[in-house]
Amino acid sequence: MANLSNPAIQPNARLRPPEEALRSRLAQVEAYLKEVLKDYEATTEELRAAQEELTCANEELQTVNHELTEANADLVRLNQELQSKNHELKQTRNELTGVWRSAGVAIVLAGIDLRIRRFTPMAEDLLQLREADIGRSAASLVPDAAASEFESACVRVLETLQAQRFVTGTGSRSRTLWIRPYRTLDHRIEGVVILAMETTRGKAF
Repeated sequence: MANLSNPAIQPNARLRPPEEALRSRLAQVEAYLKEVLKDYEATTEELRAAQEELTCANEELQTVNHELTEANADLVRLNQELQSKNHELKQTRNELTGVWRSAGVAIVLAGIDLRIRRFTPMAEDLLQLREADIGRSAASLVPDAAASEFESACVRVLETLQAQRFVTGTGSRSRTLWIRPYRTLDHRIEGVVILAMETTRGKAF
């Protein structure tokens, strides 16, 4: 018959100290692992949220980049059109300058303020004009005694848009100035065009 008084085989016998220490240690490790797992899950959730934000930001950047690419393409196209227009404008200006310089007629262009803007080589010879005269009053084209009357004639042309004929000089030598409104291509009045002719002994030159 078994000896129930033996402590080693008693059902409710107290565990030896090493086993208690092991159980306590395992419980601590388990609690620590739970905390680590909890932190890991929280960190994973934060990373997932950050990844979503980065994805949204990347999509927005891609959209902005696409818009910038389109805008850049538009700017390139506009720049090409502008360069083409500038080339056409330069060519037209050169052609007009060539026509203006080769015109065998004395023509003076004055702005809306009745100040000289430009003149043909023929006007330079006939009216003794120089580059320094650009910006001077158109009234300087006639003698001082007739300057006020000539300026009034130019003002009437601007007001009525009707050509005026102005004659200076007496005797065998006189000068006729035809004053006409200067119209731009879009039909704006920007000043007057003055056509000068000299008449000697009944002949116009």
